[in-house]
Amino acid sequence: MKGCTEMQLGTKLKTLRKNANLSQIRVAKELGISRQAISHWENNRNYPDIEKIRDLSILYHVDPKELLSFTNEGNDVIKQSNNMSYRKTEVLLLLTCVLFILAPLSIFAIPVIMKINKVSCANNPLVFIMCLLSSLYNLFILIVILLNVLNVGFAVVK
Repeated sequence: MKGCTEMQLGTKLKTLRKNANLSQIRVAKELGISRQAISHWENNRNYPDIEKIRDLSILYHVDPKELLSFTNEGNDVIKQSNNMSYRKTEVLLLLTCVLFILAPLSIFAIPVIMKINKVSCANNPLVFIMCLLSSLYNLFILIVILLNVLNVGFAVVK
């Protein structure tokens, strides 16, 4: 897409989608997101994150740099995406820490956090480690509770 460096990202996305003869619904299915998200991007109401920009560049057969054109808007997209990813990671880490307190009920929330981490935070290893530690702690608490309920104790030999 030469000669469109002054074009806004949304306009570029819409032009590329139409040139590829794809509907918003089809693009949304390919990226695993809603059609409304595609519409928001194309109308410059929101920006795709870096992962989605990479996926869009593959889908439309263009270089991600060309897609962003690295104008001020391209830099803004990268900054906004990085900020959103950082905030999501912070929230997931905070939620995982809270799960330590809610043991063993939180054992069901950990797979959800892992899925969100995989989808939206590019598999942040710190979130993974915290979920693993939380899972182990929750499993320990669950075993202790079950042993108490079943009135099973440990014999101490003197």
